[in-house]
Amino acid sequence: MSKNRGKSELFLKIFFRLLESEVGAALERKKLRREMECEALTRLEDAARTEEDFMSVVREWNRLDKNNWRRWRRHEVGRPNDEMLHWDTVDESGEVGRLKERLDTVIPAPLDHAFWRQLLAGDFLDVIFDCPFEMHEQTSSECVSQYLYELNDNQKEVLYYWAIRQETPQQIAKRRGQTDRNILKVYETLITRLREKMYKRLSPRYFFGDALTVAQRQFVKDYIAGKFKKKNRR
Repeated sequence: MSKNRGKSELFLKIFFRLLESEVGAALERKKLRREMECEALTRLEDAARTEEDFMSVVREWNRLDKNNWRRWRRHEVGRPNDEMLHWDTVDESGEVGRLKERLDTVIPAPLDHAFWRQLLAGDFLDVIFDCPFEMHEQTSSECVSQYLYELNDNQKEVLYYWAIRQETPQQIAKRRGQTDRNILKVYETLITRLREKMYKRLSPRYFFGDALTVAQRQFVKDYIAGKFKKKNRR
């Protein structure tokens, strides 16, 4: 039995090593393909001279944006998708559809929701400050509250509906009368500045070995490793 077990373990080790090598090769091929596409698009942009050439560049960028949006939506966690209930659809005869600009029906929130549980328990602070321009009052961290307060009104509104209300960029864009691309640009700008400020505040404590929470220590490590740098959209 021990010999058979040893053979099985050896077989599994060899199998997983081969699997890891195959996965690594696939990732390298995917990375190489993206780099080639990036270089090809750069050359296409540099060589564009006529209106037809520029239209080809625009079509290529639109294709890449659609692919990126499809990937981002697939990884959005805890956010509603495009399919809504029948009273929220554009076509009332259909069972599912896309969200209307204004809903026709008011659906009461369940009493077991955190919002109502806090309200019934007498904890009014989160309810009172449930607003884009007052959300800095909802945190006990002085520096985080200050950083949120220093955002402009446009950034506060985008961050509130994105992070607290968990709305998609498309829903925020419809609410504000803008394009989802503009919403994404505003969010990327504000979140980059917030991360930079938090790193400047936490990094001295990290390097001197002062007390930090697990999340704060991991944030500094990820920032140093460059995980928060803006990725190439291509």
